[in-house]
Amino acid sequence: MKKRILPYAFFIALLTCTVACSSDDNNLTNVTTDGFKEIAPSVASPLIQPTGFYIANEDWFGHDNGSINFLDYQYNPTYRIYTEANGNKTLGVTTTYAVAFGENYYIVSKQGNRLVVTDKNFKEVKSFTDTLGDGRAFVGISDTKGYISTIAGITIYNISTKTIERKIDGITKQTGNMVYVDGKVYAVVQGEGLVIIDTHTDRIIDKMNGGYTQVTLDKNGIVWAGKGNELVRINPMDTKDTKTYAIANAPINGTWGAWNPGSLTSSMQEDALYWTTANKVVKFNTTSEELNTDFHTLGEDETKIKLAFYGGGLRVDPVKGDLVLLIKRNGWGDSGSYNWTRIISKDGALKKEIFMQGGTNNDKNGYYWFPSIPFFQDNNSPEILANQFVLKPQTTLRVPLKDLVVDQDNSNLLIEKQVEEIDKEFGTVVLEGNELILKAKSKLGKTTLTMKAISNGKSITKVIDIWIRN
Repeated sequence: MKKRILPYAFFIALLTCTVACSSDDNNLTNVTTDGFKEIAPSVASPLIQPTGFYIANEDWFGHDNGSINFLDYQYNPTYRIYTEANGNKTLGVTTTYAVAFGENYYIVSKQGNRLVVTDKNFKEVKSFTDTLGDGRAFVGISDTKGYISTIAGITIYNISTKTIERKIDGITKQTGNMVYVDGKVYAVVQGEGLVIIDTHTDRIIDKMNGGYTQVTLDKNGIVWAGKGNELVRINPMDTKDTKTYAIANAPINGTWGAWNPGSLTSSMQEDALYWTTANKVVKFNTTSEELNTDFHTLGEDETKIKLAFYGGGLRVDPVKGDLVLLIKRNGWGDSGSYNWTRIISKDGALKKEIFMQGGTNNDKNGYYWFPSIPFFQDNNSPEILANQFVLKPQTTLRVPLKDLVVDQDNSNLLIEKQVEEIDKEFGTVVLEGNELILKAKSKLGKTTLTMKAISNGKSITKVIDIWIRN
């Protein structure tokens, strides 16, 4: 879906187009007789660095409900932070999924408090015991809507009113992972394959049959789905445009029996996918199409007991680019009380391994965490840096938005952009991929363009000046 974009320097020179502004600049010495002043691009705000990351735990069924642990970037753990923030209140039973979206965290459990919405300090905003099915996962769609996957389909959640609305027609079976891109949600449905939903109408528009097990979205906006011994690449601009890779030596298996989020995940720092198979991490380069089945092996603990993944197994830190692995001792019984969080680099090197304590259930003060999924902070908001476009009459200007609409902790190609029509006397404007296309008519003067950007549930709207000048 990524279109060829003109180099930024060439764009600046093209048709004397000028972008961005400083609204408080009162220096009018360069103002022309028609009121035009050329102004320089705005500077993006610096990255607000994350302080650490979180782990959602299924926790010890029959003994406690789900829980959230935190690790700062010095890898110091803090346990049960949701309970601490909410006066010993608990999450649902068997917490399976958690994600940052907008100004909140969304935490999904199989039973009990099936959806818990918190603020960024994990103070509860709202909780729901009824999500029209036992919870599985959550995907944010816009600043007003999200979907909850359940054992019985997909439920629509209204972010604005904080209410559960209804189920999507036509999906009644267990639904797992979901991703959103380009106005569509791709959802893995047990026994039905990959179901594609138009999020404007909340209706199914397509199905890709087969044994799909997991789905993820890469930093370029491409959908990738696991199908046992196959990995499928899907172009969201044309869902018939697919490519299948044989991965029989590194299968992406399903997790339907005792559902967890699975391990298929992507990096926001490189063109790479990762997943687990047996006791190994597999890496797939989405550019070179190289599959590395020996990227990382778990090995054994210090007592020579084999290690195994649990729950989703891994996710990639979107800012640091490191992999976060969820590990336990292999086997049953007290093996579940020995848990580690392992950090490895994108090159596969071990950076840190932290033993997760939090109890008195073994000789290391371990606990039966049964970790489900790592999840990460989202501290930055989208910014529109453009404030001015200048072009000559009867000309067309193609504006690459890569450096003009930004979010410091999200890929530019995952930021959704919207524009309103300009005054038709001056011309037209449309979005095409990640480019803005302006077509000027013969009328000279100034009009305005309204642009909206939505990034991971946060939105901004800005009015941009458009000048048509000789």
